[in-house]
Amino acid sequence: MRLARIAALLGVLAIVLIAGSAALIAFNQSRIVVYVLASVRNRTGVDIIPRSSSVHLGTHLIVVLDEPQVIANGHEIVKLKSLKAIISYHSIFTATGLPLYRLTANSPEITLPIAPAEASAMPVPRPGPQAIDQINEVLHSLARIAWNVEALDATVRYADGTPLADHVELTAYRTRREPNRWRMGFDGTMLAASVSGAQVSGRVSAGTSNATPPGEFAHGELWTWNVPLNEIEVEGLALVGALEASLKFRLHSDGSLTGQTDANAQSLLLKGERLPEPIELGGYSLHAALNMTDRDYSLTKIVLRRVNTPLLSGDTVLSEANSDKPELGIRLGAFHFDAGAVKQKLLSVRHLPADVVDMIKRIKPGRVTVGGATLSAALQEISTSPLDTIRKNLVASGTNYSSLTLTNIQSSDAGNYAVVVSNVYNSMTSSTVSLVVVAPPIITAQPANVLAFPSVTDAEAFQALAQRLEEEGIPWYIQSDPPLGLGPGGSVAMIYIAEPCFRQACRALEAVRPVVQKN
Repeated sequence: MRLARIAALLGVLAIVLIAGSAALIAFNQSRIVVYVLASVRNRTGVDIIPRSSSVHLGTHLIVVLDEPQVIANGHEIVKLKSLKAIISYHSIFTATGLPLYRLTANSPEITLPIAPAEASAMPVPRPGPQAIDQINEVLHSLARIAWNVEALDATVRYADGTPLADHVELTAYRTRREPNRWRMGFDGTMLAASVSGAQVSGRVSAGTSNATPPGEFAHGELWTWNVPLNEIEVEGLALVGALEASLKFRLHSDGSLTGQTDANAQSLLLKGERLPEPIELGGYSLHAALNMTDRDYSLTKIVLRRVNTPLLSGDTVLSEANSDKPELGIRLGAFHFDAGAVKQKLLSVRHLPADVVDMIKRIKPGRVTVGGATLSAALQEISTSPLDTIRKNLVASGTNYSSLTLTNIQSSDAGNYAVVVSNVYNSMTSSTVSLVVVAPPIITAQPANVLAFPSVTDAEAFQALAQRLEEEGIPWYIQSDPPLGLGPGGSVAMIYIAEPCFRQACRALEAVRPVVQKN
């Protein structure tokens, strides 16, 4: 009975405390909002000034800020329709209210501090330990604010108001079990002029925990599709089409990045004023492995396919990528092409240099196999004068016509043949191959059916029979093995008679039989 009274008393006390806390919170809504915003400012240096606010009670304390201004360094960086912060009651009474249980931004308009023209000049994050330190700093700052962060239907603009992306959805969260590992996802539509309409999406896991593989700091996968290709132009030729691609990557603890990428391009079209008409290239796919360090950026195991047919393979590396003079190296494996078709397409390009045209005209028709090709040049040279740089620095090895077909061979085609590979700078001649033309046999008379006549083994018997056949006017010939000799028993001769004269030959044999039988 006493235990029941104690339990009832504790229950009443709990209800009173909860009701009192709720009443206390209800009567101090404005103070709670100010308290939370002050905590955010102290930890991040960002001021949040709402137009109005409200507090809602539930399993967590919910603070809603309507149309808040988010100001950093005196500049408004984000416009929001609303900002909802979900706060643990425990954190209010035992800490500063941070980190928030969840922070949700509805329809934020994010303004970047740069103009579109300045975007290309921004430095690319350099792989290395310093990159890991910078990412860790951002993740720790985020961890001080909230456990979960969401941005719904966001819009991103440049400083001058030019849109960059819209319909951006962003989520980032960590768990009590892995408080130092963030899992992030995003989706959006690009609005920039060069990639307008392209879709992007990604999933990333970053940070460390007991479950993290040794040496790994982050891993993830990125996707993009509906990417228009309409501003890729080299030497007056533009490539047009659509692209989709994916990238799986792993960021290591030393800051290096490895991964693999797959890209597919559909309905590719090459056009420009230098072409009499656009050239339909069709669809292609590309696979490559990626490796980035603080010194070199490389793509290896490159395979280019048209539909399912491999066209070429190779590797490329950008050496000293972060220096003042990076150098690009390209190595291509064996590949082949139809020289006649390529020659026709190249000669259709207008305003080619005269020496290039002369070199193209020397190309003979046939199937050409290139054993390998390498190109090494400064990145600045390739970007400013791509065709001229390739022409001066491309080295092809093992180049040959895989086959030469000659039809209607004549005796005049006999002789020595060699392959000559040349450009405006040098030429190489292969070893010679001799072609011998052998005339086919000629039939001077149509053969007739013949019958074998009894053989003779002696020159005297043979002469008697031959003389008798000559007197009768009977055509004949012999086959002797070994060759007919002059002495007795020297050889065996088989006499052949034309079929129409066989009966007449038999009568001739009867006339000389005594001589033949004697021998």
